[in-house]
Amino acid sequence: MKYNPTTKEIPAWVKNWHHIVTQTTYKGKPVVKGGKTCVLLGKKVKKTGGDVVSGINTWVAVENLKVVSAAKAEETYRIHTVVHGDTLWTIAKKYLGDGNRYPEIVKLNGLRSNVIYSGNKLKIPN
Repeated sequence: MKYNPTTKEIPAWVKNWHHIVTQTTYKGKPVVKGGKTCVLLGKKVKKTGGDVVSGINTWVAVENLKVVSAAKAEETYRIHTVVHGDTLWTIAKKYLGDGNRYPEIVKLNGLRSNVIYSGNKLKIPN
């Protein structure tokens, strides 16, 4: 497996970690580079020990990533109980610092629409 076209192997600083996607949009729009949809790798988990630290903070084409089993990396999230007046945007703004990150909440919770109801318990990414 190649890291980039000019190298033969993935460097150890990439290979020894599971990288976590922390952002899928920028200013509410998907990031496309070279015609490929990208995601931000903002955190990483050490394969041995499970320490979570800052990631490489670079946009990487989705096609170059491999999903790691949830059993290998412990999921961490908070729970938010929806109250009257909540929207996914306001919840994302409150917990994630940017309302435009609401698609992360949608994905984590397997929502099929942006409609939420009072009493819903939503997982919020850390």
